[in-house]
Amino acid sequence: MKNSSIILIVASFLVIVLHQKAPEELRYPVTEKGETIDTYFDTTIADPYRWLEDDYSNSTKAWVSKQNAFTSSYMRKIPYRRKIEKRLTEIWNYPSQGIPFKKGDKYYFYKNDGLQSQSVLYVQDSPTSDPVVFMDPNKFSNDGTIALGGTYFSNDHRYMGYSVSISGSDWKEYYVKDLSTGELLPDHLRWVKFSGMAWLGNGFYYKRYPTPDENEEFSAANEHAKVYYHRLGTSQEADELIFYEPDKPKLAPGISVSDDERFMFLYRSSGTYGNMLAFKDTKLDEEEWTHIVDDLNSNCWIMDNIGGQLIAQTDRNSPFKKIVRIDPKKPQESNWETLIEGTQDQVLSSVNLVGGKFFAHFTQDVLSVWKVYDLDGNFLYNVDLPEKGIVDGFNGKKDQMITWYTFNNSVNPSTIYQYNIKQNISTVYKESVAKFDRDSFVLKQDFYPSKDGTMIPIFIAHKKGLKMDGKRPTLLYAYGGFNISIKPYFSKANSILYENDGVYAIANLRGGSEYGQDWHEAGMLHNKQNVFDDFIAAAEYLEKSG
Repeated sequence: MKNSSIILIVASFLVIVLHQKAPEELRYPVTEKGETIDTYFDTTIADPYRWLEDDYSNSTKAWVSKQNAFTSSYMRKIPYRRKIEKRLTEIWNYPSQGIPFKKGDKYYFYKNDGLQSQSVLYVQDSPTSDPVVFMDPNKFSNDGTIALGGTYFSNDHRYMGYSVSISGSDWKEYYVKDLSTGELLPDHLRWVKFSGMAWLGNGFYYKRYPTPDENEEFSAANEHAKVYYHRLGTSQEADELIFYEPDKPKLAPGISVSDDERFMFLYRSSGTYGNMLAFKDTKLDEEEWTHIVDDLNSNCWIMDNIGGQLIAQTDRNSPFKKIVRIDPKKPQESNWETLIEGTQDQVLSSVNLVGGKFFAHFTQDVLSVWKVYDLDGNFLYNVDLPEKGIVDGFNGKKDQMITWYTFNNSVNPSTIYQYNIKQNISTVYKESVAKFDRDSFVLKQDFYPSKDGTMIPIFIAHKKGLKMDGKRPTLLYAYGGFNISIKPYFSKANSILYENDGVYAIANLRGGSEYGQDWHEAGMLHNKQNVFDDFIAAAEYLEKSG
């Protein structure tokens, strides 16, 4: 169990149950206080633990060792720890598979046999043919410290670029594989971060940062990013600088390319929200970028182009998001044509262009709703989903008539469905074989008032018929930030809690994207107190509910 969130869930459960049985005084290792003081305007703020930010210092390393030793000694005292470990191993140790995706005339998917550190990438000639291993990231290193970061297929399907990260670092290294021969090309790129590969012609665009100084590899500021073009068969030193703004070091650029390689799109951002957008038409051999959005007040990104018209998803002047059609000859916002738009009741999450149709993912009170539209934005029909829960997928290309999606929720392990676009029919493609009795548990959604009266959604999962007597071990999870929606996904780790008469709750605090941009902003900056109020109110609601 290398995932920190899984460790946190299991440890929390152990601590909750143990303290219900026999509370004991805990004597934590002493943490020394420094004398660091900062003054912001007329406010003085003490930061006595600033010294812990230096993760290379001997003092910090010694502190970490003491904390780990303390935690280990506590956990060893739990008499049923081995029983829980055995059950977790059973829950983890079963084959699981990801959604298939088509590239060229081949089909790919990721699969994990159970306890593998990383899922293996398989390839097959058809969705029903025998798959073979295409890439096994577990063989990148003997100790499992090198992980597959992403895969990027060239538009002519001759090559697949991929990135790897070492020891969980944000830094990536790039490699390229020949799909016809399976051979690894000599191309090797370093110091890449927060970037993909945007293929165009015999190479690709990528973003890199300056080579950091010694001991600053993990602490240097993410500034002065540059976009380069790498031509296959050449060294990284020969890469062509495409875009760099030295006077705007905090503004990070990135380039994407349309599937037909006609359009290049330049994105610039300075944080987790908001981006500028510009484009070039490669048919016209343009030197200057044509600007579409020149500020950071909204998100706007291009899905693809249809007949030379750009299709974009944005929340610009649309707090519940929308899909717009942009004429490259008249890209000003006043000329945009809205095709699909979310509402307060159904927030638009994402849209895929597959099989000649738009598949739009809406969320209604956090849960998935999928609708299908024609290419002019006319509504056609709803996709009938298995149950209430989280549905992801419906990916593919414009001419692809078969696609896939997954369904799951807190008490239902993920099942993959195959969807026939022409017939509007879903069939089970891969049933979960998780060693978890889904029929024995229940998930419900409630709403509770926060401090200011705002109603907040909360999901509650537990064993069917469980008596709520105020003694049930309960784990409350929430986030409330960065426009991230927290959804009731199935978690293997939570099985231990459910099976031992525990309760797992997810509160959808303000600051996320559950109800659009207004909900996000209600948990930002000067409104951040709302997030904490929402979380406290969730705990109070659970206590009152038993």
